[in-house]
Amino acid sequence: MLKVEHVPVKSRPVPHSGIPFQPRLDHHTTDVMPFSFDERDKEMFARKEEKIRTAWEEEKKVEVCFTAT
Repeated sequence: MLKVEHVPVKSRPVPHSGIPFQPRLDHHTTDVMPFSFDERDKEMFARKEEKIRTAWEEEKKVEVCFTAT
C-alpha cells in the first residue's frame, strides 16, 4: 500500500485593506476632426494615371522600333 504524505498548503496573505486602490489615470481626450479620403484618392488616381501614361508611351517607343525594322 502507498503512503501519501500530506503537505500543508500555504496561502498568500491578505493585502492591507486600509488604503483603497486608486489607479493614476491620465485622462486624454481626442479632438474630433472631420476627415475625408478625397485628397488621398485624388493623389492615388493621379499616380495611377501617370503610371499608365508612361507605360503607354514606352509601348509606343517599342512599337516604333519594331515597325521601323
